[in-house]
Amino acid sequence: MHRLIQVVEVAITDPCGQNKKPRPVVILTDTDELLDAEEFVVAAISTKFSDPLPPDWILLPWSKGGRTKSGLTEPSVVKCHWLRKVTPKDVIFIRGHLPATVMRDIMQIIKKS
Repeated sequence: MHRLIQVVEVAITDPCGQNKKPRPVVILTDTDELLDAEEFVVAAISTKFSDPLPPDWILLPWSKGGRTKSGLTEPSVVKCHWLRKVTPKDVIFIRGHLPATVMRDIMQIIKKS
């Protein structure tokens, strides 16, 4: 079970495998496994989305000043189909973490796909 749920910034490609740049992501690998992992799985966070959201996108907590625990400063969604493997060296900085309820919803969608 996730004890430490982090939102971090890493350089990843877009959903088409192009345009590699720093983006916020949600770490999906369990904390226990993460400590010894050479690589781990992340889901991309994006500020580009429309309403209504597709079923595999989840709105995340944010605030203009980044005062939420997520560290996100504008409306954002995690796109649960946009998965990448990264290494600990790829992490540019740690933004924050998500509420356990949000992480549970993300993991339920990931397990269904």
